[in-house]
Amino acid sequence: MVPQPPQDSPYYPYPPSGFAVFRARNVIRAQNGPRASAYLVFGLLVLIGWLLFLVAAVALTESHGETLVYAGLGLLAAVGLTVLAAETTARSTRTVVGGDPLPPGTDPVRLLTAEESVKKGVLGWDPETNRLARILAGQKLREYGIRFPGRTSAFLASVACVQAVLLTWWLVTEGVSVDSVFLFFTLLGNALAALLHPPVAARDRRCAEALRAAYDHYATGPRHGFHRTYAAPGEQDRRDGRRRPSDGVPR
Repeated sequence: MVPQPPQDSPYYPYPPSGFAVFRARNVIRAQNGPRASAYLVFGLLVLIGWLLFLVAAVALTESHGETLVYAGLGLLAAVGLTVLAAETTARSTRTVVGGDPLPPGTDPVRLLTAEESVKKGVLGWDPETNRLARILAGQKLREYGIRFPGRTSAFLASVACVQAVLLTWWLVTEGVSVDSVFLFFTLLGNALAALLHPPVAARDRRCAEALRAAYDHYATGPRHGFHRTYAAPGEQDRRDGRRRPSDGVPR
């Protein structure tokens, strides 16, 4: 693929939502401290689940002794689940980051813009945003689903097959119920994901490779950075004191 020169930056046409900025901050935090972030997130989620379980145990048991037994067993299960989920997530994050995390002081809005650049496979005009996009492109190419789309699709298909067997048994033994309807829709979602994942992964891989090649071509080597070789529309005219619009071609 021929590296494409910088194009119009895919900046948000409107200010990003508060949730998007919150998510971007968490991405930055998770990449710089994967284990601590994973334990914090899963610890809070499992704690909420354990408290709900404790409320149910208090309501269903007849004595304080039984309540304490169930609470202790639930707490042990919660701790084990937290450790398992957090360690697995931290290891996966370290694999994707690959020793090149986002800088701790990254601007979350720039990060959101960089994510849009990776999705489109093109560079923008802001050097810092493009540097973040180059980091994200490398991380995208290290994701398991991008590296092994066939294995991921096969796993989703196997899960869908197991769900189909369970759904059939459920319908034969108990008939239609709310649970069987929920299982049907999850089965449908996994089946669609198994079918759609390979082409989506191939598209994401092409875009990430295109952005990586463009950044390495225009922002490194004898060109001394694309932001010096190429001028954004109107930027070079402002530098030269001219008022006519720039054509955006190489200077």
